[in-house]
Amino acid sequence: MKLIRIDPNKNMYRFYEVHVQSTLFDQHSVVCTWGSIKSRYHRVRMIKTETPEEAKKFADQIIQQKTKKGYT
Repeated sequence: MKLIRIDPNKNMYRFYEVHVQSTLFDQHSVVCTWGSIKSRYHRVRMIKTETPEEAKKFADQIIQQKTKKGYT
């Protein structure tokens, strides 16, 4: 899921992406990518989980936190 937060008054043009995917070693992970919409700069974080249900739950928590901060 891709979330975006734009606030021209604060010069804020950000994105945040959350994906659940499997790894090479039979685990699942939540991959988060975030950065500026106006530049090529971004960061990536991978959070390993044991089950796909745990990964989905964790991803939903991250999405909920970001929507509280103004991302849509």
